[in-house]
Amino acid sequence: MVVKNNIAYVVSATHITQCTIAGDGSFSSCIIPSTPSGGWNLFNPVAIAVLNNILYVTNVSNSPSLSYISQCTLVAGSITSCSTPPTPSGGWNLLNPRGIAIFNNILYIPNYDSSVVTQCNLDGSGSISSCAVTTPSGGWNLNKPRVIAIANSIAYIVNGGGTITQCTIDGSGSITSCVVPSTPSGGWQLSAALGIAIVNNIAYMSNFNTNVVTQCTINGSGSITSCSIPATPSGGWNLSSPQSILFL
Repeated sequence: MVVKNNIAYVVSATHITQCTIAGDGSFSSCIIPSTPSGGWNLFNPVAIAVLNNILYVTNVSNSPSLSYISQCTLVAGSITSCSTPPTPSGGWNLLNPRGIAIFNNILYIPNYDSSVVTQCNLDGSGSISSCAVTTPSGGWNLNKPRVIAIANSIAYIVNGGGTITQCTIDGSGSITSCVVPSTPSGGWQLSAALGIAIVNNIAYMSNFNTNVVTQCTINGSGSITSCSIPATPSGGWNLSSPQSILFL
């Protein structure tokens, strides 16, 4: 799920649902838009990101030919068209992409099957111009990566094994190193975390298996120093196999 101008765009199996957010933060309405011009052009969509007026959606498959990014255009908040762009220069270089983040006009996409991160460059119009995988110094140090969030030029990538890999991004947008930090104070406290969001030096992960949210503290150098599951909030967690998380 992503939010732009008080509209939440939620990926479903065959389409994208639009939910309007009221002034108090509650959902006031949710609709399935009319099928956009040219159809939805989605195949097993999972992750979504937005930049300017374009939604970027990952389509997952263990087949390279079915692993690609769909682009949907927004006009006044409505989805008017969705397309599969032409194969970018160098090919898609994707294999079961479960997450996506945008930083400085570059898409960063972790691949669950190949345990690498694909970087796709966007041109001035928002179209994907090239996609490549460049192994950083020391290797990727990823294990079935699922989701990604970027803060202060560091990518935090949640692994299927219940750890988080930290990757440093240089001024050109290249990933220069990736490490799994020492086990933080309290342990990782993750169980099939399928969502990550970062705000005020705290990473929040939604756990699919345990229906709770893990909080990890990030220090001034960008390292994760401690992780915990907060006390159950008033009224309970009220989560059922959560798969994403974000902040407004």
